[in-house]
Amino acid sequence: MNHDTRIFVSVYTQSVYRIQEIIECCIKHNRKFVLYTRELQERIKGLQQIGFQIPDHLLVDTSQIGKIKDVVVLISGQGRPLFTLMSNIANDEVENIDIRPEDLIVIASPIVPGVEKVFKNMENDIYKRGGRLQILDKNVLSMHPSKEDLKMMIFLTRPKYYIPVKGEYRMLCANAMIAEEMGIPPEHILLLDNGQVAQFEDGELVSTKMELQLHDTMIDGKENWDMAGVVLKDREILSTDGVMILAIGVDAKTKKIVNGPDIQSRGLIYLKDSEYITSDVAKIMEETIEENVKNKTYDNLETRQDIRDKVAKYLFKQTAKRPMVLPVILEINQ
Repeated sequence: MNHDTRIFVSVYTQSVYRIQEIIECCIKHNRKFVLYTRELQERIKGLQQIGFQIPDHLLVDTSQIGKIKDVVVLISGQGRPLFTLMSNIANDEVENIDIRPEDLIVIASPIVPGVEKVFKNMENDIYKRGGRLQILDKNVLSMHPSKEDLKMMIFLTRPKYYIPVKGEYRMLCANAMIAEEMGIPPEHILLLDNGQVAQFEDGELVSTKMELQLHDTMIDGKENWDMAGVVLKDREILSTDGVMILAIGVDAKTKKIVNGPDIQSRGLIYLKDSEYITSDVAKIMEETIEENVKNKTYDNLETRQDIRDKVAKYLFKQTAKRPMVLPVILEINQ
């Protein structure tokens, strides 16, 4: 805390003890601080409910970040989203924060497997802004117990069964070997795959044969926005195969085509070099509408679905891509 400039500190939300240490350091040096993320604010409220004391005059809101010369800003998150947020901050893409050359950015969140690329991008973005970056040693910041910590836990608890959890399988094996070194019989050390269930009755292991059916669930971090993952699935399609929008106008009474079709494409093909594709897609759209009207099966929603299916098959055949196809049929009252 010897720096008399603003300090931005990244920390994992689950690292409660480290968050307390940072806040206590601010209190010791009489530095005002900001809890930047909502998750961090909720975590501190929970700590206050069990007795953690914070002087009211030191905790300020985000509107003060640009006004207080030596404010400390705590920024929390988990894994990849945290480092992405730090990159956004470095690029002035968030509210209330405008990084200055004299600011000090402290990374107090160790790199976890799978986020190395995002972390390096964050470093590049900060240095491009001329920011000062201090990355704390991973050995100091380790989020996991050391071998001796695990030994001490086993010595104090003396478990009958030992089940390592969390981490890659190689890590579970390393954990299991520590338990074996501490005298736990190998048959009482259980390494379970994802979904595998250990059943106990009256304190005795019965079976590990039961398995749960697990599926990947895509999330975007926004509460109640995307419970089924449909939104992110659409984003994935847009990012890889693009989108094609087809618009056409029909008479509301006769269902005859009165204007269009108009074809727009983004991220799929360059229209000027692929006029035959847009021509064929327009023809498919017209023929589908005319056919449904002729067969007296026309319904706006169902006809759009027919168009979507036919155009999607055609585009895959021509481009080997599966873009998002959005047909629009405007029924015009003349």
